Amino acid sequence: MVTAASFSGNGSRTTDIAPFVMVLSLEHQDFYEGILSHLLSSLRATLEVKQAFTKDMALAYLSQPGLAGVYITDTGIIRKNNVAVLKRLMDYVKNNGGRVCVGSAFPGNITASEFEEFFRAWGLNWKYGSYHRTTFTLNTSHPLASSNSPLLKSYSMKAQHIDNISESPDIMFYRATEDSHLESHVFAPVKITKLDESPAVAARVGKGWLNFVGDVNGESESTRTVMAILGV
Repeated sequence: MVTAASFSGNGSRTTDIAPFVMVLSLEHQDFYEGILSHLLSSLRATLEVKQAFTKDMALAYLSQPGLAGVYITDTGIIRKNNVAVLKRLMDYVKNNGGRVCVGSAFPGNITASEFEEFFRAWGLNWKYGSYHRTTFTLNTSHPLASSNSPLLKSYSMKAQHIDNISESPDIMFYRATEDSHLESHVFAPVKITKLDESPAVAARVGKGWLNFVGDVNGESESTRTVMAILGV
């Protein structure tokens, strides 16, 4: 959990600066509020939240001491006019040990090629995987999961998955199991057979963590996942 004696914006320890999370919403739409509401209220009950709607706001917050993590809510970060923000985020993670989580409206408003290009910029060969609802189980061996007792052992979410991670299954935060089946009001409850992809991934990148939560509906249960991944 983040406390007042947490991390400054440059990754150094501080004892007198209150921590905050930056919520990066460079292409924010009003209807995204429904996806974000539960997470934002939970974050604000824990620490300060600063939401950046422009490039200048984002760069300013990334320079402030006390930055405890960044949550990316939409696809604004992939635009060429925001490349300066992306570079600063990479430096924050790789060199300063920061944590960045991608989620909310991002996975539901991006093409497969854009998705893969974004993560390739981080040095990750992640692929755009399946999209469906099922019940996922916590990977208790993940280092960020084993230290967070409030995490649910399993829960259902409709999510975009990350594929091409079979060679590093340890980065899966939640995953389907042999007991998982498709949960739909339209399609038959067929067994989930592709178990080498994940809707929630937390991977070491340099000194920090780059994370993804593909929940497209903002399930209240995913709030715990995002907060654990961000360390708050």
